[in-house]
Formats: sequence, C-alpha cells, structure tokens
Amino acid sequence: MGYPSRFYVVALHGGKVMKAVDPEYKKLLDSYKKHGNNRWALGDDTNAYFGRSDGIESELGKLHRDLLKQGDSYSMADINMFSRIAALFPPEKRERNICWSGHAAAGTPEMLARIKANNPNIRTVNDIRGQRKSLEASDRADQDASDKAAKTDEEKVSDIVEEGEAITDGLNAHERKQEKRRAKDIKVNGKSLLTYMNGELYSSALEGRTYVDKVDPFIEVLTEAEAKRYCNKTAELIGIWQEHMDRLEAHAAAIAAEKDAAVN
Repeated sequence: MGYPSRFYVVALHGGKVMKAVDPEYKKLLDSYKKHGNNRWALGDDTNAYFGRSDGIESELGKLHRDLLKQGDSYSMADINMFSRIAALFPPEKRERNICWSGHAAAGTPEMLARIKANNPNIRTVNDIRGQRKSLEASDRADQDASDKAAKTDEEKVSDIVEEGEAITDGLNAHERKQEKRRAKDIKVNGKSLLTYMNGELYSSALEGRTYVDKVDPFIEVLTEAEAKRYCNKTAELIGIWQEHMDRLEAHAAAIAAEKDAAVN
C-alpha cells in the first residue's frame, strides 16, 4: 500500500481500504501538548514509541513535522535532545535534586556520579558544566602522563631527536632569512640582487615562451636539415640553462658543506 506502518494503521471500512493514524502515535502527539515543558516525560514517551536506535532521526523528523502541523513549536534539535537524554539517563539513574538541564550538562550518568562525589550538594547547571570541564581536563592530563610513562626508551630517544631536528630547522630558517637580507643589500642597476635575478629569469622565460609560440606553427613545413639545425640551436640554449643550474646547485652545496663543517 505504501503507507508507513510506523505511523498508520490500515483497515477495511465498508469494503474500502482506509488509512488512519496509529492510535499509539496519536497518543505521542497528544503527549507533547499534555506534558508541555516536562522534558523527561517527552523523552520517555518518544522513546517508548520509537525506541532509541540508529536512524531514529528520520522518524523524529516525521514527528517534528506533525507537531508543527498541530501548532507545537518544538525544534528537531529539541525532540532529539529529549530522546537522547532520556535514553542516557533512564529513571533509575536520574537525580531528584538535579534538573533535566543539569543531567544534560553532565552528559552521562558516570560523569554526573563523579561530579556528585566531588560536590554532593551541587545543583546549578553552570556549576555542573564547570565541574565536568575540570574533570575532563584532569582526565586528559592523566592520559597524557600515562602515555608518556608508557613510552619505551626508543620512543623517548625518538622524541629527543625530533625536538633537536625542530630546533635545527628553526636555525636553518633563520639563516636563510639572513642570507636573503644580505642578498637584498646588493644592488644591480638600482635594484636588489634578488629582484634583479627574478626579473631577468622571468624575462628570459617569457622570451623563450614567446619564441616557442611563434615558431611552433611552422615546424611542420621545415625540411629535415632545417629541423635538425633548430633542434641543435635549442639544445645549445638548454645547455646554457643547465650550466646555470649546475653552478647554482654547486654554490648551494658548498654553503651546506661549510655549515656542516662548522657544526662538527
């Protein structure tokens, strides 16, 4: 028939198939009017009808829409929270002297029990929230200390090495900045050395790109000899750039070797 059995019952009436709202579901809708702001009752009634399982959000969405139709202003987040807190704190685990919001602030019965153990007279939501935050911070500190104590000697050595490498990286970064500052102090044609080199490099690359764009369309009409000639010319240019790269790499390697020698 295509009717969700969760919300509707189907019956024969005068030989016709009729769809009607499930009476139990109707009771749940009425419960939201009856109990108003009694969030424990709303959560318990919701869970009594739906249960509390994976995928419940889609069914709660149907409940939310039907509540809006009957004039109730509960949000989807409200309904889900009523259900979740009621499931986390069944009746036997609810503290009579602590409100529903206090239970929600604690999060779990175990956390609420720990908070009460520290302060048996605690009542307000803000106090409960603060105690929970403090306990969770203490738990994290204990876990960190436990993890640290459980490390093997090899792991401890590894940590020391990593710390040393981080310090070295920081020093190297500082040296690179110093070198960059020194290079900026050198002027070529009124420009800093780095600005001059970057400009020349960009211009050369741009000229090379322009040359390629102009020549490429005519490659197919070249003779074999002409193609080989321009191939050789291109190889010469590549060779010049390769020599330039080799000198840069050799210079960088020499500086690195000097630094290693100074450290050792």
